[in-house]
Amino acid sequence: TGVDAVQMVKKSRDDGRVYDVCFIYWKMPDMDGIETTRQIRRELDKDVTVRLITAYEVMEIEEEALAAGADKVIGKPLFESTIQEVLDMVEHKHPEEKKEEVPISRNAPCPCGSGSKYKHCCGKNA
Repeated sequence: TGVDAVQMVKKSRDDGRVYDVCFIYWKMPDMDGIETTRQIRRELDKDVTVRLITAYEVMEIEEEALAAGADKVIGKPLFESTIQEVLDMVEHKHPEEKKEEVPISRNAPCPCGSGSKYKHCCGKNA
């Protein structure tokens, strides 16, 4: 929902892990994508790329969506190439922010999300 999306953006900001891009659907329960975009912009300003997605005519909401802070409105169907284009653009927008890979402690939780220690999971042969 839109409320959940805004809460996730706030939490990520508070945790120091701000989203680079948000894909937001226009028609959502409790808060539409335009209001969700407006609230995300209040939280993150221009630090995030926002794409509003609609199954309706793009021109129907484009002006209001852009005024709310969306960078662009995308019509459905949504293709993998469209998503990849946005991700590539975001990656090129912040190349200086690429972080050096930090070695994982063998006793740390495995980054794959299994819940096992790294040394007993993906790091078994490392």
